[in-house]
Amino acid sequence: MKVGIVTVHDSSNLGSYLQALGMQELVKEYGDEPYFIKTRSEFSVLCLFMGYNNAPSVRSLRGFIKFILRSIINFTSIAPKIRKYKRYKNDREKLDNIISIKEANIIGLDILLMGSDEIWNSNQPAFQNPLLYGAGIKATRKCAYAISVGNMDAKNWLRYPELLNYIKNLDAIIPRDARTSELLKDHGLSVEKTVCDPTLQVDIRRYMSDNFELPKKDYIVVYAYSVGKKMKNNIIRFAAEHALKTVAVSLPNAWCDEYINCSPLEFGAILSGAKYVYTSTFHGTIFSALYHTNFVSMNKMPKVAEVVTLMGIDEYAVSDDCEYSDFEQKLLADRNYNEFEDRIKIMKDNAKEIYMERIKNAMK
Repeated sequence: MKVGIVTVHDSSNLGSYLQALGMQELVKEYGDEPYFIKTRSEFSVLCLFMGYNNAPSVRSLRGFIKFILRSIINFTSIAPKIRKYKRYKNDREKLDNIISIKEANIIGLDILLMGSDEIWNSNQPAFQNPLLYGAGIKATRKCAYAISVGNMDAKNWLRYPELLNYIKNLDAIIPRDARTSELLKDHGLSVEKTVCDPTLQVDIRRYMSDNFELPKKDYIVVYAYSVGKKMKNNIIRFAAEHALKTVAVSLPNAWCDEYINCSPLEFGAILSGAKYVYTSTFHGTIFSALYHTNFVSMNKMPKVAEVVTLMGIDEYAVSDDCEYSDFEQKLLADRNYNEFEDRIKIMKDNAKEIYMERIKNAMK
């Protein structure tokens, strides 16, 4: 069968790419042919990496000219973004089929899958695109799989009733997390049991590159959008006391000793080579655990807190204002990942059962 996938496969976020790759390999494992549907132009993707918001709701000729002028004046800050775009674009070559809506409608999709990732978080302008809800794409069966609303305001869909109407017309809605499930039910929608993220259903580690030059000195990875003052001090102190270099990965944190501007498929080598990891992200938490690296996860976001619990690693969660003694103790604690691996197997089996019953076999 031909399976279309609508997700964030072309962003500047490591996790977004890795979950997209997971969705592709998941579809292939079930014997079907995956096709990623383009939801924006390559120029829009480039603008995203450069830091220019090219969304229709905000773009203007004046804003674009100002962006170009700033880029010329501050070229040294733009150059790393260009390198990052090229690295990510190279990894996108691992995605088998990326086609337009027109091409998708010509070949005739049997199934259209929306997900994973938080593509229904309409708090974000990029996720107000009707295409992410299946609009204009023809398919025999339309389903949301491992879908998430992230931290979306529960009332936000009321401002975009057309998006909610698209969701109501889907054949099956399978959430990734409890918050998404509850919010959808609150809007009168019928949802299935939750399934884990594709990066936990497929072993993405086997696609990671091991050809990456790591720092010479032992290091602690910092993979976080922003780090509070107290946590930053904890990390710096820990690094100093344990003779470590602080290394920001993919997401710049200027206070770190080094910044590694890696691609998604280079991420695994960096985590594997790290002595420790601090992260506040969903996929940073997942991949730190998958690589059995000593890590702590700041679980401020609901989706991070839930995946920590699902994976049975609550003891490695920290708050942004935790004391140094707690931070150090959790990072240094010996890890036994046997229970974690057992949990992953159960989650995979449950997800496969739901996929086969509600998506694949439902076509018969």
